[in-house]
Amino acid sequence: MGQGGEQMISAAEPNITNADVSNLLDAHRGLLEAIRNALGDFHAKSLPAGKETSNVWESRALPSLEKEQLLLDQAGQRFRQGESQPISDLAGKKLGLAKELDNFDLSWATAENRSAIESGIKQVVSISYKFFRAGK
Repeated sequence: MGQGGEQMISAAEPNITNADVSNLLDAHRGLLEAIRNALGDFHAKSLPAGKETSNVWESRALPSLEKEQLLLDQAGQRFRQGESQPISDLAGKKLGLAKELDNFDLSWATAENRSAIESGIKQVVSISYKFFRAGK
């Protein structure tokens, strides 16, 4: 048992708990929600400026992140069954999320929505870093 009674399942990542996995999954879901909210707000205003860059988020970034969420959910389930490698691998890939999304312009989003997306990205990367450190 870890601190606070958290069960540590894997010998390979002894510092990763079910709570850590849940935090990563929730943070990634929160990022998806922030992006969807930003797109919804943008479309509600029907502004032509920024339409092209918002379309890139809608057609490329969001679907890619949604697929990754499915993979994270599956890996989270596998972690709870005692297999830590899939979630560790996916968390490792999430370390590069900020760089990956850097190419996607956010100028179309309101300042509040931009802030929520950027915060979501930072949270996912921060939690992913814990997985990286545990694997050392």
